[in-house]
Amino acid sequence: MKADCSPLKAEMQLWGDAGLTLPIWWRDDDAIEPTGALDRLIALSQELQIPVHLAVIPEMATPALAQTVAKTDCLIPVVHGWAHQNHAPDGEKKAEFGA
Repeated sequence: MKADCSPLKAEMQLWGDAGLTLPIWWRDDDAIEPTGALDRLIALSQELQIPVHLAVIPEMATPALAQTVAKTDCLIPVVHGWAHQNHAPDGEKKAEFGA
């Protein structure tokens, strides 16, 4: 499935034409390696000039992801847990780390 980003692009153009900036942020969740979807997100981020927070799972992250982040100015890596494993007791809110 390919997302239709034309409404977002049109709205961003309206804001830009009016000399305004839209205070938003977005993120790619659970990143561990470069993918076609991440490549498309990077291209859209660069086109719209809006950085993307890349929620990285460090334990599973590949050197290829680190290389992609290093060469791409629009990505802001953020730590998303360590291994993305739930250690909460049954019935409690999922949590990788304890209280």
